[in-house]
Amino acid sequence: MKMMRMNGNKKRLALSILCGCSLVLGCVFVAFAGNESPTTQKKIVKTQQVPSKAKATKHKSAISRKEVKTLQKALNRKGFHLKIDGIIGKHTRAAIKVFQKRNGLKVTGKPDRLTLAKLGVK
Repeated sequence: MKMMRMNGNKKRLALSILCGCSLVLGCVFVAFAGNESPTTQKKIVKTQQVPSKAKATKHKSAISRKEVKTLQKALNRKGFHLKIDGIIGKHTRAAIKVFQKRNGLKVTGKPDRLTLAKLGVK
């Protein structure tokens, strides 16, 4: 038997169709299951629904770019080698985590009040 090869888009489409069909069939089954009370049916239908994907949103930094630059300079004085760009990217966040761990602070990777105080920022 000859196997069909599918590229990534076709596989995703096939999977989406399959998931959509099973979701519809699950809801139809719940709708025609007449043994439960209407409130129970609503609860079942709600649990059967697939949540929609959350849209990615940019998180506002709690501190300004100028303050982030000050933070990066302070981390560099502690032995890190960060680019001073005012952006908390993956390297800055990693440096913050290492600093927090070395200083017995809660490791979050976020420039919280205690971390900034320990760095002498603000």
